Amino acid sequence: MSQHEVVLLLGSNLGDKKKNILTAISHLENKVGKILIKSEFLESEPVEFASFHNFYNFALILKTQLSPIKLLETIKKIERDLGRDKDSKSLGGFSDRIIDIDIVRYSGLKFKSGTLEIPHLKHLNEREFSKKILENLNFKHTNMKLSLLLACTLPIAVYSQDSVAVSTDQYPNTFTSGSANVNVFDNSSRKFNDWAISFGGGAAFMSNADLTSYYNKELNWGWNAYVSLDKQISHTFGLLLQYQMGKTNQRGQLPGAAGQRAGVADAWTKYNQIALLGDLNFSNILRRTDNHSPYRWALHGYAGIGFQGYNTLLIDADSSRWFTNSQGKQTRIPVEIDQKLGIASFFYQAGLGLKYKISRRLDIEARTMYIMSGDEEFDGGGWTRSGAPQYNLINDTYSDNMWTVNLGFSVKLGKHISHLAWHDPLQEAYYRTSVLESNAQDLVVCEKGDADNDGVCDDWDRQLDTPAGARVDGAGVALDMDLDGIIDLYDKCVTVPGPAENNGCPTAPALSVAIDEINKDFEGIEFALDKDIIRPQSFDKLDHAADVIKTLDQNSQFLVIGATDTRGTEAYNLNLSQRRANAVVKYLVGKGVPSGMLIAEGRGESDLKYPECNPATKCPEWKNEANRRVYFQQK
Repeated sequence: MSQHEVVLLLGSNLGDKKKNILTAISHLENKVGKILIKSEFLESEPVEFASFHNFYNFALILKTQLSPIKLLETIKKIERDLGRDKDSKSLGGFSDRIIDIDIVRYSGLKFKSGTLEIPHLKHLNEREFSKKILENLNFKHTNMKLSLLLACTLPIAVYSQDSVAVSTDQYPNTFTSGSANVNVFDNSSRKFNDWAISFGGGAAFMSNADLTSYYNKELNWGWNAYVSLDKQISHTFGLLLQYQMGKTNQRGQLPGAAGQRAGVADAWTKYNQIALLGDLNFSNILRRTDNHSPYRWALHGYAGIGFQGYNTLLIDADSSRWFTNSQGKQTRIPVEIDQKLGIASFFYQAGLGLKYKISRRLDIEARTMYIMSGDEEFDGGGWTRSGAPQYNLINDTYSDNMWTVNLGFSVKLGKHISHLAWHDPLQEAYYRTSVLESNAQDLVVCEKGDADNDGVCDDWDRQLDTPAGARVDGAGVALDMDLDGIIDLYDKCVTVPGPAENNGCPTAPALSVAIDEINKDFEGIEFALDKDIIRPQSFDKLDHAADVIKTLDQNSQFLVIGATDTRGTEAYNLNLSQRRANAVVKYLVGKGVPSGMLIAEGRGESDLKYPECNPATKCPEWKNEANRRVYFQQK
């Protein structure tokens, strides 16, 4: 039968929660299938109902041959065996539970019936604790896949030098006599595109200067446009050769009397720039290796240098000279600065861009850049600080800086489907891992057979004559749980060491020692609230007590005594203590203790370990808890 990969989520918020989950995992291994990956434990608050008890959560991936419905039936039986009588559907809502096992995924199956829906969408999409623990599980699963990939590829890398001889000496191997699959590394061997042309435009503002675009609570808009040739060096870094042009509008006023004469000055800056920019792809740097979501958004950082030429004009009521035009009208001649493109106009810039991949050919980007001109004349405030006009004295800075906000597009060039800027370095590794998982492997095992039929191949079996029916470990050695030298197949007391002449059971100890040991096991036996149902976390203690009782004289009789605290009525406490004593006797008899050895006796509140706790309000809670007990004594 085919094997299916299943994701399960386990939770518990009653009793020994961690032990409940580990017990459930053991049942799953025995009844459902082999566990491949386990998550870490995660504690969380109850979801969709109120409770004072937090949950312990655990996720795992296993392989099983069971169908979805058969898997659900098996899981429900495991939950009942661990003490959960009713599930949330039968109760009509969520409540505290000793164990809860949910099917999150079943291979790639989508299934829906009256009792089961796969995949479990609430765990996958809504519940934060579920998404967190499943993310931890997926991370471990990815690491397992990569380990499988490395295990398969490393031997190839080691031995490929000598695997196949090249049929021609055109490309000789400098390390050995021959090599396989030798190719010239040229453009034809590329797997992705790495060139693009970008263009765009938007607003431009003189932001930090003597004359600024934001003046007197009014924003004076400018414009800019750019075009660039982009070369992607790696999936995280690229270079851009960019041409940009634009115009800014700015205003300002001189201080004091000069400002009163000149009024508010208006200035304009037209510029042309050529720059070399570095492009750092933060999304590729920070992208998690286990993130398989569609990769369409990317955050880029830009920084670079360049040269610029610019022409500025400034008009005010003082520095600008009057001029009579051909129509006889007087107008002012602006103060002009003309900076030619050259090394004297060296500038810096940096910024951020957010890209979205529209298609394999086209990206759209919102970009903002801060440009540091290094020139005090860039805003049109004059050539020097000493000559007129003296607008360069308004601000102490010696660099007029500009800010641009653009919307642009990138057209990716080349014949390949993927561009290097959007390339996921592990994409090919994931694909090859998937191929390896899907391929059937023809492996030869058990060449020497399995002579003793213990399920362990003779190739690595350390005990080739295991008796039929004996349980063995991974090395084929028969199990001896109590390490008394008698294998479990012949040991009548598997968990208690004893001599061979007594079939592996201990000889009868002194009666008082045995009773003390039994009462240690009886301490802390837990029952469901106001019930006689023994909680699963007490089973191990009672199992050990049963093994000790079976070593005693079977002709003797012993009392299993139940007692309570003084809460409730006397009649109620007497009845409850009798029922709990009966439950313990029933459990011990079920584990092989002769029924004639045990007598259940309920004493209610008449047998207080701490008599001063009558009424119960006189004592701290730990004393009342100690009064609620079951203990063992000779009749």
